[in-house]
Amino acid sequence: MVELAGIANAVARIRLSDLLRITNLTAAQARILAWQVAGAAATDGSRTVDLDSVWVDRYGDVVISGREDRAALAAVLGALATEAERDERDDGSVRAAADAAAAGADRGTILSIVDKDPEPERVLKEIAALVEASGGRRLQPAGRRGRPTRRLRAPAPRPAARAVLRPLWRGLAALIVLGAAVLLEVLLLHDRLAGDLKLVFGDRNPPASTSAPTAPTGLPAVPPAPAAAGQVSRVELRALQPCTTGAPCPVRVLVQLSASPRPVTVSWEFQLEDRCTGARVTAPGSTVTAGAGDTDLSVVDQVQVPAAKSVAMFGVTGEPARASASALQVGGPTC
Repeated sequence: MVELAGIANAVARIRLSDLLRITNLTAAQARILAWQVAGAAATDGSRTVDLDSVWVDRYGDVVISGREDRAALAAVLGALATEAERDERDDGSVRAAADAAAAGADRGTILSIVDKDPEPERVLKEIAALVEASGGRRLQPAGRRGRPTRRLRAPAPRPAARAVLRPLWRGLAALIVLGAAVLLEVLLLHDRLAGDLKLVFGDRNPPASTSAPTAPTGLPAVPPAPAAAGQVSRVELRALQPCTTGAPCPVRVLVQLSASPRPVTVSWEFQLEDRCTGARVTAPGSTVTAGAGDTDLSVVDQVQVPAAKSVAMFGVTGEPARASASALQVGGPTC
């Protein structure tokens, strides 16, 4: 990384003083150059190291020429320290090396101060790029060249976010192109695609379901008498347990009466209608006497239900007036 006088003179290079004049170095670049300058000074202690004798070649390496100007090493390191301090990432090591050189420290100590760059190859490539950008040649003495109007800057490292997002953008663009191609194919070849899919997979549409014919609903259950009449204001029939056709059915008969000052005889019967045929049969009920002033009567009775698919059962009072309860359904509602 460090060359002395007479070695690789054919390699394009630039004097360090000129490089500092036309470009701004980062802290890392200034530190790696300071490390090389201090290394060169430590390698050949008899050689004078000043800004005019230090060159940087196209590979980023420091070359010490044979000039014998008597400027101190501290001046070179101080110039590099000034460059490093322009960078907010500067760790102060180059300035510390310059101060050590100015204080007369031995050159091995100076070298150790700046010998800590974790990525020297990367920084050397950056410096090499600066040399290439400057033209990589021996510049004329300062008195015979004009001051450049624009300073070159070190290539800025690519942001990490850009490096991460670039593959994502490429993947998204590929998906957009693929989606557009599929959409175009569907629009242009819709009928053909539908036919091909039908040949491959067959007709997957399930046949239209045909509903099975439903059984006819039974005849409407019409009470054989009005809901109230005379002293009977209401009649109700309740099953005490689930009843089935063709078997006895325990029921509770509830009769509401208007108040009477004397006892009232109450009798009822059961009418059972086959809702599928309309046939109606009568089953015997019971007779009880309600006391004077009684308005509610509740009696448990039992009825034999005919063997039919659907039966409507009515409780019908005969005394003191003819009134009927609503139908009590036994069996299913359909025939």
